Amino acid sequence: MRVALGALMQESNAFCVARAGMQDFRNKYLETGPNLVGRLSGTRTEMGGAIAELERTGVGIAPLLATHGGAGGIVERNCHQALRDDRLNTSAPFDGVFLALHGAMMAEGADDVEGELLAEVRSIAGSAPIAISCDLHGNITPAMLANCDILIGYQHYPHDDAPETAARAVRCLVDTIEGRMQPVMAVSKLPMLFAPHLEHTSGAGPMVDLDRIARGFENDDGPISAVSYFPVQPWLDVPDMGFAAVVVSNGDVATAEAVANKITSEAWERRHAFEVETVPVDDAIRAALAIGNGPVILADTSDCVGGGSTGDGAALLEALLRLAPNAGSLVHLVDPVAAEQAAKAGTGVTIATEVGNRINTSRGTPVPITATVERVFDGQFTYDGGFLGGVTASMGPSVVLAVKETRVLVTTYAAYEWGYESYRAAGLDVQAARLVSVKNPMNYRLTYPFAAGAFVLDTKGPTTPDLRGLTWRSLERPFYPKDDSVDPRRLRQASSQIDEGR
Repeated sequence: MRVALGALMQESNAFCVARAGMQDFRNKYLETGPNLVGRLSGTRTEMGGAIAELERTGVGIAPLLATHGGAGGIVERNCHQALRDDRLNTSAPFDGVFLALHGAMMAEGADDVEGELLAEVRSIAGSAPIAISCDLHGNITPAMLANCDILIGYQHYPHDDAPETAARAVRCLVDTIEGRMQPVMAVSKLPMLFAPHLEHTSGAGPMVDLDRIARGFENDDGPISAVSYFPVQPWLDVPDMGFAAVVVSNGDVATAEAVANKITSEAWERRHAFEVETVPVDDAIRAALAIGNGPVILADTSDCVGGGSTGDGAALLEALLRLAPNAGSLVHLVDPVAAEQAAKAGTGVTIATEVGNRINTSRGTPVPITATVERVFDGQFTYDGGFLGGVTASMGPSVVLAVKETRVLVTTYAAYEWGYESYRAAGLDVQAARLVSVKNPMNYRLTYPFAAGAFVLDTKGPTTPDLRGLTWRSLERPFYPKDDSVDPRRLRQASSQIDEGR
């Protein structure tokens, strides 16, 4: 038995001013053929989990292309075309296909990259079963469901179960090939969007409740093989966005439909629990300093690189230098111009420069600083965990600038922020800092267990938690949170044909 294996992943943000290109994929991983297995085996990626499961069961691997572009703007047309590598045609014979996809990838001229890709794969694979794993923030579309047999999403947020998710999908795929499973899928989808800040699946919260309910339906002796929820990447801006539940059953579509409906109904009932409280930047700094010890997390979540922002928002840096330049703060900004200027000046040199707000200029002008170049390095680091655990990634040429007692990590490229690997690569000790800037809405809750406190900042950017305030061009109304009184039962369709709710 042989299974064709590949991955094409990127989380797109329709409100990001930048476009994603090939370099964004190379900065994480981009492997083909035997290199795919060699480099990604043993990592905490989907490919690592799938390879381990296939090798455990003695199934042969036909490697395709595997890459992850992180999160960013819409993917450039030429990059998208280059990544749609037609290796499947040359990989025959194979008995099944497993693909790791994000579920929220857009490209120039293609709003549903995964749906189009799966249609092409189906045309090549014929009757061979196709299984896919998706990020919990995927937008599940009719084309995706129509062109695969098994679709399973992450259970955890923060995303630390990518290999386990892939392994579950692969087990279902092998069972299908060998005749032990006849997979059928049901979906329920509602036009509601949540900011991801309170979607954590550990501790207490609305997603914890949904995870408990979903896991309760999965039983080795019952018909339900997998229950997945997809609260969706809320900054996509495509017509059929919404919270989806997908249930994979062994031949029992009626039960699968009932379970899918249950998950989305429970999500609707908890919709207000996902509302996010933000704090003005100046107020957050003063409150953080009043805590008395550190580190205290200042989360600039409207500039979340992991949600597709550019990472150059400098509102927090400006406020820190104005209010608390000697507090002992760490700030990370993307600014290729400032990084190049400082690197050319060299370590120990004091320079006058400007940093931040250079890519997304709508947030203001670059912040003028006089700083000493404290370190120049190549920007490489290895992820400790998450869906890129074990992968060596690059922020490009990077520098550490000292402005009084504030340290500014300036990088050439944006990089998904799992924990504090980027600060560590720069030689900066987050546990010794008083205030630490992060640009993610959730991961810091898990990866900074030693933090003395945390504040979500009221800033502007393409990953704002204020979903009501965005200018939507493609997403049609009604949808939550713009509309809060629409009866979801009128908009629900529990079948593999997702209605747009209009």
